[in-house]
Amino acid sequence: MQNYVAFFDLDRTILSDTSGKMLGFLAYQHSLFRNRDLLSALVFAIGYKAGLVDGSVMLKQMIRWLKGKSVQEMEDFAKNYFNSAATNTIRRDALQEIDMHRKQNGRTVLLTASVPFLTNAVVAKLKMDDNICTNLEIIDGRYSGNPAGLFCYGDEKKHRAIEYCASHNFAIEDAFYYADSMADFPLLNLVGNPVCITPERKLAKEAEKRGWPVYQWK
Repeated sequence: MQNYVAFFDLDRTILSDTSGKMLGFLAYQHSLFRNRDLLSALVFAIGYKAGLVDGSVMLKQMIRWLKGKSVQEMEDFAKNYFNSAATNTIRRDALQEIDMHRKQNGRTVLLTASVPFLTNAVVAKLKMDDNICTNLEIIDGRYSGNPAGLFCYGDEKKHRAIEYCASHNFAIEDAFYYADSMADFPLLNLVGNPVCITPERKLAKEAEKRGWPVYQWK
C-alpha cells in the first residue's frame, strides 16, 4: 500500500515547454491541423506567455480544434510523439523526482489541464501511477470539440486533488505538488509539500513569502 501521493503538473514542470504547443506544430507537419489552426495556436501561445490570455481560454480553443478527430488516431499520434519528438523536453530532474517518490512508496500522479490522449501517453512513458486531467466529450469514437465537465485548471485542480486523496485514502497534508504557474497556487497553498519548479515571476514571489522550495529543473 502506498503511503502518500505526489502530484505533478505537466507543462513547464515535467516538460520544459508546453505540450499543446509542441504537439500542435507536429500535428500541423503531419497535416492533422490546418494553417489557420496553427496561426491561431501561435497567437494564443504568445498571449498566454505574456499573461494576456488565461490558460483555460487557450485550452478551450485547443479542444475546439479536435472536433471530428478520431480518438484512436490522436491517442496513437500522442504515443508516438512522446516516444520520439518529446523525449528531449522531459526534464531529467523530473524523472529523478518521480523515481525518488516511487522508491519511497509514494503514488505518482500527473495533475494537469491537458487532455487525456496527451496525459495517457506521458503516464505510460514515465511509468507514473495515474493521471487527472481535462476530460473530453466523445461521440461515436470522435471528439466533439467540447470538454466533458470542467477544465482541470486553477481551483478545479484543487478540487480534483481533494477528491482523489479522499477516494484513495491519502491525506492532503502529506501530499506533494510540483508546479510552475500562479494558476496552480490554490493547490500549492493546500498541500503539505508545495514545490515550485522554474516558477513564473508571481509564483516565485509567493513562494519566497511562504518559504516554499523553488527549483530550476533541467
